[in-house]
Amino acid sequence: KISFSEGVPATLQLSWDVKPRQIGMEEIVWIRTPPFDKNGFGTGILQTLCRSLKLSDEIVRPSFSEIIGRIQNSIMSQFEKFGGPNELWIFPGVNKADLEAYYSRIKNIPSSGSRFVTNVENARVQLLVPERARGFDCYIETLMNEFYLGLSTPLPKLFTAPGFTEASANVAVKVDEKRIMALQRLLKRVVERELFAPVLAKAGFNPAKARVRLNWGIPEKPEYTVSDVLKAYEDGAISREEARRILKNLGWALEEGPNPS
Repeated sequence: KISFSEGVPATLQLSWDVKPRQIGMEEIVWIRTPPFDKNGFGTGILQTLCRSLKLSDEIVRPSFSEIIGRIQNSIMSQFEKFGGPNELWIFPGVNKADLEAYYSRIKNIPSSGSRFVTNVENARVQLLVPERARGFDCYIETLMNEFYLGLSTPLPKLFTAPGFTEASANVAVKVDEKRIMALQRLLKRVVERELFAPVLAKAGFNPAKARVRLNWGIPEKPEYTVSDVLKAYEDGAISREEARRILKNLGWALEEGPNPS
């Protein structure tokens, strides 16, 4: 359990011990990013999409995820309500008793392939189809773009947006990489200053001279030829065993066992 004071972690309680004990935060490296408010855990990607926004004392904008959920529910409700057009059956001049009889018959007519026969003059069926509000299209598109920006990945646009090509996705990835690089630099500075330096000093080393660094990315594997290996062995840089191991990794079919003299 972690207790916070004004967004800063104060103590860490190990509750799984037989006798719970507390550890002071001076013994712990605590990283939160980005520090949006007094939340001691920082702000994650999904949190920006799931958090509501207080606009005033009386107005609170729902989160993007809730807004999109409401829109999807509204679309489903519209399909259920207006997917099949409403019908208005008109029988001019028919008295109330006959109209009720017609209504009873109409209710039992199947929705597909239905036929109705009458000798009432000018009887007709009118379809009532509601017009779709096209003014919401731009609003929904803007909202979805904001949602995709919050996800910090162009993949949804690549699969859903017409005209959004792989080249567009690559450009978007390069732009987002700058944000990732900034986060990496922050973590690098914090880890080197708050973790590496105290550990080296406690072990008796000078952190400034040791220059222990945190490097991101996959380590590059050195490329060398057989002549490089043999030259290193001749110069005494590597032993016979090391040279044989390197040659075997390069694909040489060397036998196991004692090394030849």
